[in-house]
Amino acid sequence: MSDQDIVVDRQGDGVVTITLDRPRRKNAITEEMWRSLTAICHEIADRGDDRAVVITGAGGEFCSGADLSGESGGERHRLFKMHVVGDCCLAVANLPQPTIA
Repeated sequence: MSDQDIVVDRQGDGVVTITLDRPRRKNAITEEMWRSLTAICHEIADRGDDRAVVITGAGGEFCSGADLSGESGGERHRLFKMHVVGDCCLAVANLPQPTIA
């Protein structure tokens, strides 16, 4: 993942926009992006000046789901990856700010 695969933009009005920025892959989320999005959500939850969150995708697509290209490691790795995705989903769901995706 490059630093630009997820772009965080904080406006002065307290709205945080998180943009999935991989339009060439229809914003499919890699394992590293799941982890980054989890960390971003934890950071937002801890900030008092972030009032709302918008999650969007670049290039006219929201998100085509998990990026499965290059998937290897067998069943054990897939189960581990499910935990990474689950952690991210919980982080988004538990945000105290109103969230639009």
